[in-house]
Parts: sequence; structure tokens; C-alpha cells
Amino acid sequence: FASRLMSILAMVGLGVVIFLFASRLFGNLAGLLSLALFAVNPVFISQGSLALTNPFLTFFVTLNLYLFFLLLKSFSMRLFIAFAATFALALASKVNAFLLLPVYLVALITVWHWQLPGYTVLGMHFANVRWRLLFRHAAVFVVTVLLVMFVVYQFKFGTLADSVPPK
Repeated sequence: FASRLMSILAMVGLGVVIFLFASRLFGNLAGLLSLALFAVNPVFISQGSLALTNPFLTFFVTLNLYLFFLLLKSFSMRLFIAFAATFALALASKVNAFLLLPVYLVALITVWHWQLPGYTVLGMHFANVRWRLLFRHAAVFVVTVLLVMFVVYQFKFGTLADSVPPK
């Protein structure tokens, strides 16, 4: 029962993130409509009550995309670390979350290249890129992701053969 409860909590958290994201983009009415459509979607209803990794992946990926959007709007180190931590949790739930990296790279290049109004990359516009700061933030991202992954895996290292019980 406890594993199903965690999946249900992940789906409830996903509903909150969907509401916040849609409300931030299009207003409260759109947020409520998005939440209502999410709540009656049979796929989410069925997946949310099973002890699978999909609810956790969906929650952490959606939360990570929302934090990425907030980072593009206004940068803060606390938000950046939360972004890296949710990326690591998405990776811990399913390795498919690595597919977010090219998406983020294309989004950052798009924001930089076209200098979209209201969006910045790490608080910088394209004209005044500080490469040292950019690499420092990349290092913070990598260290945060590794630290969260080590905590999730309880600092245990080994091969797949080590986890298979002997015959």
C-alpha cells in the first residue's frame, strides 16, 4: 500500500505543478481548466494508482520544466539548485530523463540567439555573456545532480552483477 500511496502523492503533486505552470503562463482560469483536464484523464488516473516509476518521472520532469521556465524568467541560485535537484530526481526515477538535456540546450540557444524579450540565460543577455560564470553554474549543476543521485542510491557503488543474488 505504501508504494501505491507514493504514486498517488506524485500524481497529486503533478496536479499542483500543472495548475501552477498553466496559471503562470495563461492565468488562473487556464490553470483550473488544465487541472480539471488532468484530473479526468484516464491515463493519469490509471497510472497514478499503480506502483510504477511513470508517475514519479512525470512529476519530476514536469516540475523540472516549470523550474526551467522560471529560471529563464528570473535567475536565482536557489531556483537553479532546485532545478538541478529535480533533474537528478527525474533521472533517478527513470533514465529517460536524459532526453531533457538536448531540449534545454536548444531552448537556451534559442533564447540567446533571438534575445527573446523577458527571458535571460543565467541572468545574462547574449551580448554580455560571462563564460567563467557560465562554467561555474554548469559545475554547480553537475555537482548537485551527482550529490542527489548519490543520496538516492544511498552512496552505494557497484556493478549490476553485484546486485544479482547468487544461485
